Amino acid sequence: MSHEIIIALVTVLALAITIISARSFKRSGNRKVLLVTITFALFFVKGLVLSYGVLTGEMDFSTLLLYSSVLDLFILMSLFASIIIRK
Repeated sequence: MSHEIIIALVTVLALAITIISARSFKRSGNRKVLLVTITFALFFVKGLVLSYGVLTGEMDFSTLLLYSSVLDLFILMSLFASIIIRK
């Protein structure tokens, strides 16, 4: 599979899981579910950034890697927060 297709699949999956997770948060009001929703939304944003960079060619590899790494940092912090937060 081409890398464009894989990036698109991950982006669409992240969007779908974000929507499902947001609905779950709306029903439960649980802060942990909110943090997980934010995490999936960040994965979606990362997919958009990667898709834009790969498909338009306007960003070089080092810029894409920098943006991806920054988003990974926020994803990790969000996951960690969802583990340590109390209800």
